[in-house]
Amino acid sequence: MAYRDGLEIAHDFGGIDIATNNVAELTALLRAVEWIAENAAGESATIISDSKYVVEGCNIWRHSWRSKGWKRKGANAKPANQAVANLDLWQAIDAALTENPLISIAWCKGHSGILGNIRADELASIGRASLDSRDENPSAALDREYAAIMGGQSWTSQAI
Repeated sequence: MAYRDGLEIAHDFGGIDIATNNVAELTALLRAVEWIAENAAGESATIISDSKYVVEGCNIWRHSWRSKGWKRKGANAKPANQAVANLDLWQAIDAALTENPLISIAWCKGHSGILGNIRADELASIGRASLDSRDENPSAALDREYAAIMGGQSWTSQAI
């Protein structure tokens, strides 16, 4: 989701049938970077994630991985010279962040009552439910609940 002046202006959700949590987190980050590039180019933006893998990967590791040919050559890499996990996603994220230097990535503690993190978890649940065709409209109840939390304010629903 995207916020401007404290209000949610866009959100998206999805599901990946066979994927790890890291793949889902990286995919969400990439889609957020792409949305910012298309809708807020030239503006400073911060993407907040509760995934240390995503945040440290973006802020620290990707620079080293790129310089080493996208191989993990450190003492923790087993076997030595192992390709970075989720390489295609990391390379796409690296390219997108390099093209958009005003985007920063920050960490927040998950499940700690932060409204944006709660909303992200709700959207993730909707994404998982969207994989189950028995759910006709899983987002309607959450949309009403969010509007109630925000004092009746709603957002413009846009795909990101």
